[in-house]
Amino acid sequence: MHTYAFEFGRVATYLGLESPERECGKTTLMTLISKLVNRPQPASNISSPAFYRAIEELRPTLLIDEADTLLPGNAQLRGILNAGYTRDLAYVLRVTSEPVQHSSTSGKRKGGSRLARYSCWGPKAIAQIGHLPDTLRSRCTDAEENGTRGV
Repeated sequence: MHTYAFEFGRVATYLGLESPERECGKTTLMTLISKLVNRPQPASNISSPAFYRAIEELRPTLLIDEADTLLPGNAQLRGILNAGYTRDLAYVLRVTSEPVQHSSTSGKRKGGSRLARYSCWGPKAIAQIGHLPDTLRSRCTDAEENGTRGV
């Protein structure tokens, strides 16, 4: 339900799926989740720029499987995931190239760069072997209170 109504709130809680070892059913569960959520977008291997551009353009529910192979050593992607939790602070700033424009009067080419702001806010499910980093775990539903983290 959250994935259909998250835009009415200020926080997009994540679903964290942790397992102690491989072949515990994480991918099977992610497949089931993909049938239930609004605008599912699997992202088992994704670059940081593709990540925030997909969120900005598609407004999906991101389903990140195999995070144990994606997150370690990828501080940029972890930072984007951390920021994507609250509407007010979920932005990535990047410098992008502007298209080259030809001036009809001078024949000179104009181009350059501009600052672009991309939203990284939205619902996400993250599955991995082992524990999610503490910062991401804190953005997931609370296992201590309702038993939903670490499926």
